[in-house]
Amino acid sequence: MTRILVTGASGFVGRALAAELADAGHSVRAAMRLPADIFPRSVEVIAVSDLTRPVEWRPLLRDIDTVVHLAGTAHAGPAIAERVYDRVNRLASAAKTMGIRHLVFMSSIRAQSAAGIRQNSARDRRAAAD
Repeated sequence: MTRILVTGASGFVGRALAAELADAGHSVRAAMRLPADIFPRSVEVIAVSDLTRPVEWRPLLRDIDTVVHLAGTAHAGPAIAERVYDRVNRLASAAKTMGIRHLVFMSSIRAQSAAGIRQNSARDRRAAAD
């Protein structure tokens, strides 16, 4: 049985993923800012502070084989400092230190960037014209 930490477990993707992983027989630790009773009893729910502040990842990673990192700074604009977005590096570093060999990182940062959307759209149009 794989032991999986899912961050952002209360979000749209995280909620569905944590439930599906538990239904498939995996041991799931669901990390979320505001714990709620939304999962089967087999899912371990853990409170994690707002990711704009430092998080001590090691206790959350204890006895974990795989991390699926879905948590992030959502609905934010350019006023958010780069260091806030870089906090995922601390999770990856802590996972490596703990011997975790699999980390899946999903980000919506590009989807939130108007400049990125315009840049991608222009590139897609050029590719379609070729």
